Amino acid sequence: MIGLSNELAEMKEYLLKPLRPYDFGVYSHVGKIGSLRSITAKALFDEIFVAKEVPFDCGAWVTVGRNYQITEILTNIIAQVDDQARIDHGDMEKLGKDLYAKLEGRRYMIVLDDIDDVEAWDLLKDSFPEQDNGSLIVLATGLIEVAQFAKSFYIHEMPMLSDDFFWDFLRLLLFGCEKEIDPVMEKAGKKIAENCGGSRIALARVILFLYKCDMTPDHQSWTNLAADELHTIFVVHDEVSEVCKIREDAYVLTDDKKHTITSPLETSLALKLIKDVRMLQVADCSPSVVRWAEKMKESDWENRIEKLAIDVHSSWDDEKLDS
Repeated sequence: MIGLSNELAEMKEYLLKPLRPYDFGVYSHVGKIGSLRSITAKALFDEIFVAKEVPFDCGAWVTVGRNYQITEILTNIIAQVDDQARIDHGDMEKLGKDLYAKLEGRRYMIVLDDIDDVEAWDLLKDSFPEQDNGSLIVLATGLIEVAQFAKSFYIHEMPMLSDDFFWDFLRLLLFGCEKEIDPVMEKAGKKIAENCGGSRIALARVILFLYKCDMTPDHQSWTNLAADELHTIFVVHDEVSEVCKIREDAYVLTDDKKHTITSPLETSLALKLIKDVRMLQVADCSPSVVRWAEKMKESDWENRIEKLAIDVHSSWDDEKLDS
């Protein structure tokens, strides 16, 4: 799991703690695409349902997407909760009733990933029996309105990272702790950080790009990347498949370089290092994270440290950050 161990632990705590054995509920995970909302939701599904951490009778993971077809979604869920089912692919109402019948009386866990339309939930919700047996629906969405419309018992908002956070990291990778840097490279670098739009996946791709040019991009390629806000590096469509692609691309790199690519995703670790006076004794962190943490501990960066802590942990309290 790429740098999300702390966030995953937080989500599991929030997800499971409010539940009692006979409750039904909708849990919504809200985050901008690229924030790893889908990756974290997938990890929850794998750890809770697939690994049988909680005993569910059946479950399904489906991606709704922008151009969704309700019949396809229902068919997909039915196939996962009953692999022997004979499915009528044409009738949405019949499919909904069939799914309801297959879930009724069973404890189920359903994840609807990338559901960014209130109407999609409205069309699907009646297919899920609201039964007090611990059944659970997880929505991964970019819209708080979807979470609210679904009457979620808990809404977890994925912390977003600032452009400053991204530029600080890129600057360290490119220039170390040098005080004077090429103004053209700096201007373009800040624009590239802005183009990432808070997407951790986009930042990881930028780092891959830098490794392909040995951390010495020429002015032209660097400024071209800054000027192209719609470059494929910055555009994320499907978090799960695209993170897999990043892992494949990083496979040929050394372990240290692989870790550097995932370092911007290790926000909890990085902030803990910043706040920990014994940070060099903390294990399992890449040199780039340590260098970044050292830089951030300089006295003139104290205000920015606090701002980053708010950016990353907007939905968590300080005690959890320090734990």
